[in-house]
Amino acid sequence: MIGVTAICPLASSRLSSRRFAIRVAASLLLGCPPSLWAVSDLGMHIGRLEGDDWRVQGVRIGLHLLPEAEVALDLEAQQVELIALGETLRGVRFHCRRGTLSKSRFDCQEGDLRAAHPLLGASAFPVNGSWDWATGEFAIGAPELPLASGQIALQIAGGRGTDWSLAAQATGVDLQALALGLARHAAYAKDWQAQGNLGGSLDLEYAAGRGMTLRWNLELGNAGFSAPDGAFVGEGLQVRAKGRLQPPGAAWTGQVALDLERGAMLTPWVFLSAASAPLHAESTFAYDPGRDLLDIDKLHYVHHGIIEWRASARLGLAPGRAVVERLQLRTAPTDPNALYAEYMQPLLAETLFDALHWSGSVELHLEHAETSRAELVLRDLSVAALSSSPAGDGGPGRRPFELQGAAGRLVWTQGGEPEISELTWEAGKLLERVPVGPARLRLRLADDSAVLLEDTSIPLFDGQLLVDEFSLHGSEASGNRLVFQGIVTPISMAEVSAALDWPPLSGALSGVIPSVSYQQGVLQVDGNLLIRIFEGDVVVRNLRLDDLLGVWPVMKADVELKNLDLQTLTGTFSFGKITGRLEGRVDKLRLENWAPVAFDARFATPADDDSKHRISQKAVDNISDLGGAGVSGALSRTFLRSFEEFGYRRLGISCRLEKGVCEMDGIKPAAQGYYLVEGAGLPRIDILGFNRHTDWKVLVEQFDEITRAGPPVIE
Repeated sequence: MIGVTAICPLASSRLSSRRFAIRVAASLLLGCPPSLWAVSDLGMHIGRLEGDDWRVQGVRIGLHLLPEAEVALDLEAQQVELIALGETLRGVRFHCRRGTLSKSRFDCQEGDLRAAHPLLGASAFPVNGSWDWATGEFAIGAPELPLASGQIALQIAGGRGTDWSLAAQATGVDLQALALGLARHAAYAKDWQAQGNLGGSLDLEYAAGRGMTLRWNLELGNAGFSAPDGAFVGEGLQVRAKGRLQPPGAAWTGQVALDLERGAMLTPWVFLSAASAPLHAESTFAYDPGRDLLDIDKLHYVHHGIIEWRASARLGLAPGRAVVERLQLRTAPTDPNALYAEYMQPLLAETLFDALHWSGSVELHLEHAETSRAELVLRDLSVAALSSSPAGDGGPGRRPFELQGAAGRLVWTQGGEPEISELTWEAGKLLERVPVGPARLRLRLADDSAVLLEDTSIPLFDGQLLVDEFSLHGSEASGNRLVFQGIVTPISMAEVSAALDWPPLSGALSGVIPSVSYQQGVLQVDGNLLIRIFEGDVVVRNLRLDDLLGVWPVMKADVELKNLDLQTLTGTFSFGKITGRLEGRVDKLRLENWAPVAFDARFATPADDDSKHRISQKAVDNISDLGGAGVSGALSRTFLRSFEEFGYRRLGISCRLEKGVCEMDGIKPAAQGYYLVEGAGLPRIDILGFNRHTDWKVLVEQFDEITRAGPPVIE
């Protein structure tokens, strides 16, 4: 074999890929002396070549003449840098085993290419192609290009001028391998997990005067992904995506369509699932890279049988300050129950709103430009919270709230002229049995606040809740703050006790609700809550509820009882009749999940009570049986049966609850134990208590048995 090295002015030159190819061909075919055509091998070494977006180092070209006018060509490069893509290929070698060469054209019928890159694998892959330097036409084909454990059938072709096209058909591309390869260029993506496969076609065309056009039709099969922090998760995805992108002028325009046929995706904002029905979205858009603007002319989203909406928008995509400059969105009439089940319920797990049932219809209209406006239209809307039982209860549990027949138009504005919103409902319930009557609210929803515009009356049992003030204000620093003030007109305690499954109570309940605030899960009464009941007053101070809407609410308060009528109070229980007045305090009351866990309570006859003090036999027996008490006096129990009631001077009891144990006491110490009732007159009867420490649950059970039992028999 005869080797010839051609010395041509190519080393360290800066050339475009097209000019480089022309220069090499001219050097081999035309620039070499005619005598070289008689040799069988030609070789050329080039130090470095570079263009605007590429750089090649260590180039070697070898041409081998074969029988019957065929040639073999070897083209090697130590390193190829694709600057625009941020990729570097090493050990690149193109070998054409069989080709033909003329003065104006080169064809390679059988060739292969090898390049060291994580996505391409280590094996060489077949390549064919042709180049006519007289006409400028070229074609390169790679029918089995390896990519991320899959294959791509690649075809590149060009013609006169700068026109060219690329067509790729992918099959079985592994998403995990592809993600690992791409993560080298995006540090934030290196810890993402991906699985599944990618297939489909991609076509790229470039024409002088028209620019580039990109078309794609891709499919993801059995795909999944997850972000390092778990904020973005996808599983079992079957996705089809197709679209077109082209730059007719300064802006890129395009169309895209996306179908989610199977699987689910969870993001911080929304949960998408095709378990019940497939999803379809399509859009036309224009992107101006010079101004960093994305105009979405049309966006149509359909989740079949669940929700459909159309939108248009303009997005500013400047680095570090992406903003929505303009938005218009309108939904079709939507079933709120299907919408809630598909999109909201998975995000509300373990909250008060994780089990809601809806009916009716809702629509949403959004507009945003210099000002913002959102309008929510409700038609015959009903919602019920289906709560599970409290921990350890074992029962079915009650519905925390229910609202029926809600309708109206809620309009929120920001920066513009506020509009009046109106909401009405036909009926409602709290805790399943507390009835709420029909009402009408007029509101102003603007910026970060919601304000009730006029006093509102809400029927509650046989009374009214008169709302004087209601407002909600948002703050980035301190969160949302709710303020409420109102009055409860007299409500029959018989209805209240029946609804709450209490022992039957008589009298009426009314009260003044001072300013109540709710902020960051904490409800607090700013002032004293006054409740009028049993012909006396109950004053609640320092009322605070933590985690009110959570799974374990905690209530703290101090309670004072003033001048309660004992006959009205005891007459509502199966406890026995007691006349007189009662006062008392419950300090440091603490309820966890609505069950008492700590308090310091004292109840007694007021010192200045001049009312008639009488106590019935039934009440005597029940008090004496409560907590290990006993009856003492000069008369025997047999003789006591002759009397229906007795007089007393004072009565009282105290309980300091801590760690499930009630530390008990009475109105004064006795020789043994303490006085619960100090008798007066004849026959005189004193009731003593002996147990100082009583299990709280046992005490509650005893009281419940007493109040529910029939009249006792005194022997």
